[in-house]
Amino acid sequence: MLILLQAVLSFDNLLYISLESKKAPEEAQKKVRKNGILIAIVLRIVLLFKLVSIIDFFQEPFSFLTGYIKNIV
Repeated sequence: MLILLQAVLSFDNLLYISLESKKAPEEAQKKVRKNGILIAIVLRIVLLFKLVSIIDFFQEPFSFLTGYIKNIV
């Protein structure tokens, strides 16, 4: 599911960057597209690593519950 969401968001980013780059002067459009795609890729990677670290952070405090629940059941 996450992979599908990433693919859809990537396609959405490409469309948006393409449309917005057309507003730039003709000689700057290629540079705007290149920089926009580069920034989108870097932000996607940074946010993905941050999400993983947040998941790891919140997983640790609740890990003691799994042993407790197994003992009850």
